[in-house]
Amino acid sequence: MRYLLTTLFLLSLLILNGCGEEAVTSGGQSSDDAQEASQVSAPMQDGAIGKWRDNVTNPIFHSNVIILAEDGQLYYVNEFDDGSEKRMQLVEKKSDLGRRFDPIFETRMGDHWVIDENGDLLMRDKQGTAAIAKKIE
Repeated sequence: MRYLLTTLFLLSLLILNGCGEEAVTSGGQSSDDAQEASQVSAPMQDGAIGKWRDNVTNPIFHSNVIILAEDGQLYYVNEFDDGSEKRMQLVEKKSDLGRRFDPIFETRMGDHWVIDENGDLLMRDKQGTAAIAKKIE
């Protein structure tokens, strides 16, 4: 019984911490994103930069995605339909594709988001664009 409880406890900790979003200490970048090495350091106004509907990346838990400026920081916010949310701090970088946002702690898959010229949100990884979310506001 003790092993079962320990296993359930560890599993719940992994789920709450994002399961596998470990920082990458070294790794390459795709050739499309070679120009994105420098950060953008423009002053930000508080508020939503954009809001999109994501019905693709998680087939069970659909969400609204918001890129938000708050107190001089950028955040990627998933607002799930059940009322819960996941928040991740971002940094803006330069990209030829549009405004690029990367998590502060680089993920193993190289996840990042780009707002293209149409206002759509390109959900990208090292391989390229994985999904596109349409702007809702």
